[in-house]
Amino acid sequence: MGFAATPVARVLSVKKPSSTTARPRSVWTPSFRTRKKRLAPLVATNSRKTSAGTGIPPASGPRPRQVWEALSAREAAFLAVECSLTQGHDVAEDVDGSDALDGRPSQGSGGVGGALSNRYLLTQLALWSEKHKPSRVEYALAKIIAFNAVRQRALFDYVLQTNIVRDRSAIDQEPHRIKSEGMHLSIAQRALLHTALAQYAFMERVPVYTIVFSTVEIAKTYFGQRFAAFANAILRNLVRYGEKYAADLESRRPASYIVRPLPFPADALDVRYSYPAVFASRVFGQLLNRKRLVAFLEAGNMTPQTFLRVPRQHAQHEDLKMAIERRLLVPWSDQDSTETVSRPWIIYRVDLQCAGEDPGAALPLTLPSANGTGWADDPANVLTRSLFQRLLQHFIAQNVTQAEHTFLLCEQLRQRWDKERRIARVLDLCTAPGGKLTAVFEYLQYSDLGDAQTEYIGIDLSDQRIHMVHENVDKTPGMRESRVFVGVARGESFVDCRAGNILRSEDERAVSPCFDLVIADVPCTNSGVLNRRPEARWRLDEQHFASSVPRLVSLQASLLNRACLLSRSAVFYMTCSVLHAEGRDLVRSVLENHRDFELVWDHLTYTDAAGRDGGYAAMLWRRPSH
Repeated sequence: MGFAATPVARVLSVKKPSSTTARPRSVWTPSFRTRKKRLAPLVATNSRKTSAGTGIPPASGPRPRQVWEALSAREAAFLAVECSLTQGHDVAEDVDGSDALDGRPSQGSGGVGGALSNRYLLTQLALWSEKHKPSRVEYALAKIIAFNAVRQRALFDYVLQTNIVRDRSAIDQEPHRIKSEGMHLSIAQRALLHTALAQYAFMERVPVYTIVFSTVEIAKTYFGQRFAAFANAILRNLVRYGEKYAADLESRRPASYIVRPLPFPADALDVRYSYPAVFASRVFGQLLNRKRLVAFLEAGNMTPQTFLRVPRQHAQHEDLKMAIERRLLVPWSDQDSTETVSRPWIIYRVDLQCAGEDPGAALPLTLPSANGTGWADDPANVLTRSLFQRLLQHFIAQNVTQAEHTFLLCEQLRQRWDKERRIARVLDLCTAPGGKLTAVFEYLQYSDLGDAQTEYIGIDLSDQRIHMVHENVDKTPGMRESRVFVGVARGESFVDCRAGNILRSEDERAVSPCFDLVIADVPCTNSGVLNRRPEARWRLDEQHFASSVPRLVSLQASLLNRACLLSRSAVFYMTCSVLHAEGRDLVRSVLENHRDFELVWDHLTYTDAAGRDGGYAAMLWRRPSH
């Protein structure tokens, strides 16, 4: 295969940097203003045509395809990433989105949750999958490329800038960068280069020449020969960097999950691990420990783990025992065996590679051939994946953090509850997909705090996700036969539910405390589950912290306020955010208006390499009246 011989310097027409130029290193601090001056982001336009006079060839070629018209997995990934980048620019200007990060619409007016949480990648890949019916391996290939390209946006922008040098020997020194205004990549061009870097950085089993060739071919199709030559020069320059430092791999890759050498700034952790600077700064302000911050940032870039919550009465289920024998399911190792006796469930971690759900481990060097041979058709793997699908039909998938937080909250409730009476009514204000409500049901039945007369009510604004609650109710032993009602309503205006009718009122005077327990698992920035939401981190930049995040916090306060008005005993406040502004600080501010409640327990968990999601949980208890 031949590559364009045009030197990088001639393509860019930039001046040779001074050999005496040196960038001083400094210890990373939570202040990011200094870093912004040192490393300006790439300039991306909303047009496929780039600005004139920038040194990068303008786009040319046939009319661009939509993502569902993509003919290959790599092309689909490129178009999905382009859509994500484009929508990200639109969201930054329009905060009236409708879909929250966790898949449910925002509970508040104005679509605050949507501004922080729309999931464009999965939507676009689903459209492509529906039309082209790709194989499991092809879809996995497109997904892992697209997710990593979006997740590592800041690092890949830095890599592109550090590799645009006139003198190739300068790559041995501290990288020289051109000014950001000299690199006006269009969103589409930037997306294509990011997908190429995603393959280079994460897919060790894919040969480099395959990555370069496929990227250049897509560049020819969408932008013409000149940009294809430019992309080829950039990638070949990166390949030379990798070849030079292959023996020095450990010190030349940003993190353990990067498989090939990449240039990275050692002092700017937000770029090295690819997060908005203001978000990394705020988390550092909470942890005040660089080592813990690095562990959190790395965990947010790793493949998220999958856990199953198995009720104890199903411990001898046939499929469960077979899955354990095949090592498809592994008991959660952090559980203390002396404590699990009192728990109504057992947590199992799914071996994603064994289940065929880990695309990074499962992808072959090439896609399966037409004769049906290849990894995807291995009978043993097909049998294991079939077993995994059956397990999902019987048991609820829930991260260990949510299961543990629910258990600890229920333990706090049991210690304070009057043993002479039973809990009569439970309300879940934001119930979809139903993991918390079903877990509370299991605990109350297991501990005898609840009985057959206990009423469970779950409401959610998303009618599209209510069916998921019904599915999880059906998986919970005994819950289908209990008094359970699930419906669509706004949590911040909910009043009561009588005879199957949803009652609501904006007037707080119409609210009376009629539930023993109210669960408020509120919509949030999802800063604790960024490994599951590749696009979410880029809605945590400085602009959103100044505008959309305060509005989202206001919504959370409204939901917690309504929970306190509705509860006559206890409130469980939960969120999958690690930010104090959505956790402890918000709870304390709401309690200023509810002097009859007190914060009796809270806990913040950070995302970690063991598979835990990040999240906050707190129990509010109504003081006895005198």
